[in-house]
Amino acid sequence: MSILELLMSQRRWGRTRSRRILLGLGIPENKRIGTLTDRQRAALAAVLEPQHSTPMQSMPAPRVSGELVYAS
Repeated sequence: MSILELLMSQRRWGRTRSRRILLGLGIPENKRIGTLTDRQRAALAAVLEPQHSTPMQSMPAPRVSGELVYAS
């Protein structure tokens, strides 16, 4: 699996967003996951790390109605 395919499989990550990240890091979009160097892996992880994380305890629980789930 290519790194582009992996990024695009994530929610809200399309081709443009994924390509922009990889281009900025100098990683070819067809690069296979297992062939990333330690340096490339660390750079990609740093870019993907959330800048601000919200603890799960402070997030409201989703409301469930029948089969639909609504976020509060």
